Amino acid sequence: MLHFRSSSIIPAATAAGAGLCMAVGLLAVMKRRRGRTALQVEKRLSDGRQLVVREGTAADSHQIYTMLEKLISSYDLLKDFLAGRYHTAIAEVEGSPVGYALFYPGYSTWDGKSIHLEDIYVDEDLRGEGIGRSLIEYVAKLAAREGYARMDWSAVDWNVGAHRFYESIGAKKESEWIPFVLDHDGIAALASSN
Repeated sequence: MLHFRSSSIIPAATAAGAGLCMAVGLLAVMKRRRGRTALQVEKRLSDGRQLVVREGTAADSHQIYTMLEKLISSYDLLKDFLAGRYHTAIAEVEGSPVGYALFYPGYSTWDGKSIHLEDIYVDEDLRGEGIGRSLIEYVAKLAAREGYARMDWSAVDWNVGAHRFYESIGAKKESEWIPFVLDHDGIAALASSN
């Protein structure tokens, strides 16, 4: 069985100041957990090991940062979490982190509250064990519990295996909407235009 446990994540800095971050994180966790029922999903892997997927905690910050390595600094990760910009679910096998889902709330004028799934990561040697599905299942359970109307995410066009996987869990490819991105330089250029 796959196990999901809900608690609030607060990634903490991996260097100096982590103790303060942990203290701040624990206070935020206690405030957010009041009155919420923990989400749980469990799964046994093909080799018999136990998989646990749960919402991340402050103690997971180093592992999340390791998995996000080179994409974002641990300071930015902490700062953005404390600002409520994202949430995570952590997949663990026998207590060791093996994957995560990073997601954040959005709003659709067509559908109402939505969740955007930004990243799913599973250690390469454990892919094909259902961990990715379990991570998405966790986010779906959270979305259902909190009354979200939809979940959305993107996949690169050449990753046909991911497309098949997403379709196998009931996701549909958008044919009417084309995503557009304005990167950092594009934002700066547009913001400075007259």
